Amino acid sequence: MMDWVSEFSVGNNNLDDDHREIFELINDFRYHSMADFDYEISDSDAEYLDLLIEDLIKYCNRHFVQEEAYMRQINYPDLNQHLSTHVEMKERLADLHSQLQKGDTKLVKEVSDYLNYWWSEHILKEDMAYHDFAKAHS
Repeated sequence: MMDWVSEFSVGNNNLDDDHREIFELINDFRYHSMADFDYEISDSDAEYLDLLIEDLIKYCNRHFVQEEAYMRQINYPDLNQHLSTHVEMKERLADLHSQLQKGDTKLVKEVSDYLNYWWSEHILKEDMAYHDFAKAHS
């Protein structure tokens, strides 16, 4: 599991709090799915992972609204590109969630890998870009 470190901060307390919560949900999903990569998961594990993904989707939707408002506020020039990554992420998570709900538990590793990718590529790179922009223009 990963630990939150100050280098993950985007310089906005509300967005950092959101990112911490998202980070914890991702860690929780990874923790509860790690042992299940090589065998069928139980119904109770599948239900719990399903609830985690639902929570993550809800939380991300709320977070994206706040993050997008912040980027508008600072006149972030790459806003439209960033918005498209949010749309892609919501669609991908919804698709994976739907497949898991249909019983395709072999996707657990794919979901875990996607969440890992999303954390490292989106939050630690793309979100840091608006952080750098805000810092340079404050």
